[in-house]
Amino acid sequence: MSVRDEEEKQLKAKKETAKQIRDNNKILNKKLADERRAGVEKRKEEKARKKAENNAKKECKKQERNAKKAVQQPQSGKRKASSTSQPKAKHAQHVADDAVGNR
Repeated sequence: MSVRDEEEKQLKAKKETAKQIRDNNKILNKKLADERRAGVEKRKEEKARKKAENNAKKECKKQERNAKKAVQQPQSGKRKASSTSQPKAKHAQHVADDAVGNR
């Protein structure tokens, strides 16, 4: 029975080692997932910060353009009243000699 007891001890030790390995792998995988998640979150925050920065720059430029346009004086003040255009002279119709029959 001593051989059988020894085999059972070895089997228990093997199972215990396998369990410890599984637990360690589980902990390691969780740490890796947390690190990936943190990296993704960091990149997301960086992207949002850059986007907000770019939007602020665009808004500033837009306000500068609008301010520049507001400062400009109108060139002629008021618009001129639209004047009636003179009718164009009608072109004289040329009658071809062939059409009349005069040759």
